Amino acid sequence: MSVLSLVTALASLVPVATLPRTTVEPFVARVPNSIVHVAFRAADFKPDVEELAKLRKTLGDKPVACGVLSGTGSNFSILAERNDTSMSASEYRDALAVDGFERFDLGDVPCLELRVDVEPLINVEYHAYVGAARYMFDVHVSVVLEGDQPAFGQAELAELLGSLRFAYLRRALWSEYPSDVLAWMDTIARRMPNWLERSRADLEYEPKNWALTFAVAEALRFQHAPANESLELYPRVLDLLAREVDGAASLKLVTVLAEEGFGLSLGEEGRTKETLAHFRRGYDLAKAMNHEVRSALAYNLACSYAELKDEPNTLTWLTEAIAVAPRYRAVARDDADFTALRKSDAFRKLTDEPRPEAPAKR
Repeated sequence: MSVLSLVTALASLVPVATLPRTTVEPFVARVPNSIVHVAFRAADFKPDVEELAKLRKTLGDKPVACGVLSGTGSNFSILAERNDTSMSASEYRDALAVDGFERFDLGDVPCLELRVDVEPLINVEYHAYVGAARYMFDVHVSVVLEGDQPAFGQAELAELLGSLRFAYLRRALWSEYPSDVLAWMDTIARRMPNWLERSRADLEYEPKNWALTFAVAEALRFQHAPANESLELYPRVLDLLAREVDGAASLKLVTVLAEEGFGLSLGEEGRTKETLAHFRRGYDLAKAMNHEVRSALAYNLACSYAELKDEPNTLTWLTEAIAVAPRYRAVARDDADFTALRKSDAFRKLTDEPRPEAPAKR
């Protein structure tokens, strides 16, 4: 198969957004300080945590993943840069291209190639640019070729790009989300920032598609859209999920997140009392699943009760949140929702860092 034919075949997979069926588990990385996650499949990828830390010291939050494609000895990395100006991937590529780089496209992905021949070695660099979730991702591969060493070329790059997927995950792990939800999240992420009109058309065409409805609702939250835009979607998700006979854990997780999303949207609309029922239903289901996401629901309940000036219930639910996820101890200290409790001895005792135990006397 030619490179062009391979790229065309792979490009047709992108809107589906499910990773190709293979025994290789996807490698998932999160864009620092965001809820955006990136996944790809490469059987020979070996992440390099130390090198990633070094890159972040130099480049800040841009490095998402780096390591080696051991089969070809290629260095691999993904960088992410905020794209609030809505620059297209082609414009981004052209702005970065300098003398010596060859422009080419793999499907709809603009790329650059640089070859430097220093006999007997050939240094080849590839950059591929993909816009998703209001970021521009630079997929970079660098390989030094010598003699009959296996090559990494455009066909291999096309295959790697064909496995690339994006999602905006507020809670839980990539592997815990239903594949249908991840598929729609990837599709929507690639449409951003001008994604809403096309997604509404999808909803009109598939009004009973709970995965699509949930992905759109979560995208609205991700883009900080007005709460009233998602308020109509979360109840629809819950109604559709209630009709599902599949009791899979992934569907229960979506139910938990839909309850939380519904409650958060109500809270942003100033309907605090109404949030309690949704946060509590989400918490109860998450607890029955023994899932740590219940800590977030408990914390949300504490915030709602604090806004309602109910100190006993605030402390009860904050205690539960901290018991499950101790990080909420520090979060609560700086949270404006608890301003009125700053003078409370019980609140201070709960949110102060515990003192280390003194060593036992001999």
